[in-house]
Order: sequence, then structure tokens, then C-alpha cells
Amino acid sequence: MEKDQLFWDQVERRWLPENDDLERDAVQSVLIHLRRRIPQEEAEHLFGQLPSSIGSLSLEPRLLQQEIEGGRPVDALDAPEFFRVVGSELETSDDIAEKATEAVFGAVKRVLPIKETKHVAGLMPTELRKVWLRA
Repeated sequence: MEKDQLFWDQVERRWLPENDDLERDAVQSVLIHLRRRIPQEEAEHLFGQLPSSIGSLSLEPRLLQQEIEGGRPVDALDAPEFFRVVGSELETSDDIAEKATEAVFGAVKRVLPIKETKHVAGLMPTELRKVWLRA
């Protein structure tokens, strides 16, 4: 099975959104905020290991421009703030955002080498790390 299909299958096994648009929007939102949450060099390494169709969802024009210029700050979001931002973007509850985040984290972990998943966990604040580890 191709890694990109494995990724989407893992998301759907862990979370059943009400429609495909919500699923894609949730995956994109979580990936963008995950990318913002870790240092640029680490993000480039992490997302470079994902299938390009998945990793490219983490790029938005403003974020990409900051990375090109080398001045992207790291967001200091821990789990509650992460869920709130994702939920706000999806116009849904923080609970649904948490389920979506956990599903996306689990899918990302499924397509990465174990060593990389442990490394990413070490880059996260305590509460968000717990979500990553249980995903």
C-alpha cells in the first residue's frame, strides 16, 4: 500500500468526520499547526519524510514565505491552544479538533520511522506530546 493511502486510511480509522471536506480541512489545519509548532529545520526534515501529497498540505503561502526568508518563529501552542486554533479554523468544537488532531498525529506516526516519531515527540510541549504519544 502506498504511504499516502496508508495515511488517509489511518486518519479514517481513528476519526470519522461528517464529510470528506472536513477531513481534508482538518488534516491540513493540523499539519500546518504542527509545522508551525516545531523549528523550521526540524519541520523541513519531518515533512520531507511524508508523501509529498501529504507534506504539501502543511504549506500555506505566508508560512512558506517565512521559511524561504529564514525567519519563521515557532508557535508556543500547547494542546489546549492547539485544539482551539484548529477548532476555530474548522468552525467546530475543541473536542472535535482534539479527535482530528489525534487522528492526524497517529497517521503521521504510522508513515514515519519510529526514530523520527520519538524525535518529534521531544520537540513538543508536555500536553501536546501526550497527544502525540497516545495517537
